[in-house]
Amino acid sequence: DDDRHPAVAVQIALAAEERAKRFFDHVFNTAEDPALIELAAEMGREEQEHVAWVKQALERLTSA
Repeated sequence: DDDRHPAVAVQIALAAEERAKRFFDHVFNTAEDPALIELAAEMGREEQEHVAWVKQALERLTSA
């Protein structure tokens, strides 16, 4: 069953991480509070790391 393949779960995780990255980028670009801007920048960097990790996991799963 394709819905149970680990790559499907990782694709869902990737989409979630990419949405989170876009959210923090939006906050960074639209916020006026310097503390919020700094927090959004930090969170955006963390989400970018997560995106990279999940992409690596997906590549391992799909190249096997």
